[in-house]
Amino acid sequence: MKKLISLVSSVSLLALFASCGGGGDGPATATATTATATTTTVLAAGDASRYVGTWSACLSTGTSGSQKETTVITATGASSLAFTDTEINFPAVGCAGTASTPSTSTGTVVFNGTTKTVGTSTVDKGTVTQGTSVQKQIFLVTATTLSSGKSVADGGTLDVDGYPNSLDSGVQTKQ
Repeated sequence: MKKLISLVSSVSLLALFASCGGGGDGPATATATTATATTTTVLAAGDASRYVGTWSACLSTGTSGSQKETTVITATGASSLAFTDTEINFPAVGCAGTASTPSTSTGTVVFNGTTKTVGTSTVDKGTVTQGTSVQKQIFLVTATTLSSGKSVADGGTLDVDGYPNSLDSGVQTKQ
């Protein structure tokens, strides 16, 4: 999942993992919030379950294209998740037109029990593994939305510990 890996490359995401910052032919249109503080907490048993479900977004990939990203997340432990990310490119904005052949990737997220503040939000810190790629990432989940950190490739910056300082605006919605 590109967002996740750059993010995770948009999952989001974890769809949050959403990870990659839009993928496709160009970067997703995004705005960001900057980080201001770091705190430490321990994820309560089952806390990762709030990420479980199917999340999706239609992201702009430039002036005329778009990409539908769908992330399916399952819990593998109290602080760990597995995800499958599917990306489909479209020739027009709004995920319209003839869809390309879907590309699918899988991975895991392990939360390390720490959070940081990004703007006015407290985000979870975790490590995303996708194939041989391992990346530190931040995630923000609400009852209906999932966001991940903005990758350096998409104009984001990292803190001294290697976590993104801002959230990508490519938010996924719970299905």
